[in-house]
Amino acid sequence: GAKIFGNAFGTLTVGNNALPDMILNGTGQALNLTNGTFAATSAFSSVTTTSSTAQGVFLSQVAGTVAFGSTTVSSSTTQGILVQQSTLNVNFGNTVVGTGVAGTGGTNGVALLNNSAGTRTFGTLTIQNNNGPSNSAFLSATGGGGTGGGNTVVGATSIPNVPGTGNGIDIQNLATGTSVTFGATTVNKASPGSLVSLISNVGNITFASLGGTNTNGAGLTGTENTGAITVTNNTGSL
Repeated sequence: GAKIFGNAFGTLTVGNNALPDMILNGTGQALNLTNGTFAATSAFSSVTTTSSTAQGVFLSQVAGTVAFGSTTVSSSTTQGILVQQSTLNVNFGNTVVGTGVAGTGGTNGVALLNNSAGTRTFGTLTIQNNNGPSNSAFLSATGGGGTGGGNTVVGATSIPNVPGTGNGIDIQNLATGTSVTFGATTVNKASPGSLVSLISNVGNITFASLGGTNTNGAGLTGTENTGAITVTNNTGSL
């Protein structure tokens, strides 16, 4: 089961953002929360989960503000981290999804889907060995309404091993006024699919730097984007 589970839970105050003292650790799902709000004073010291029979962290239709301290997820049967249909401001801290063992990164390591507002922030982000055959390691997408707010990785993003035909970073249908921002980013794969795939985005996408190797597919694929795509520094290469 989930360490913390809630459906239509009203307002949840967990931990203390002035001096975080709440740790989630061990096997099974860390959080499964639907339709509620985090109180702004909420914060975890850290969140760690392995071997969940669903997502490692699942947040759906959640509002409010929360910080995770740091986040570590491995061996989830579906997504490592899934945030969907939410307006939540969440800071996952330095985040690792998956290990060096094949198949431990979830179907998508990180999936941010159909969020209408709020911010989803990571310190550093490492995703490795997500499950193929066609799942992307980092997915930000929507059915057409636009991913609201912003998704930001402040520090380095490393995606060292993307199996199958999935993309390393897959961003789709960002709406006007929304954005996805990465720090220094490196993606590697050795099978069909792109290191970075950008499709039908009106919002802006920025990389501090971008590099990686794909021995059997594209480096960067862009289709029908009207927003700005920016790589700030030329320190990486594809």
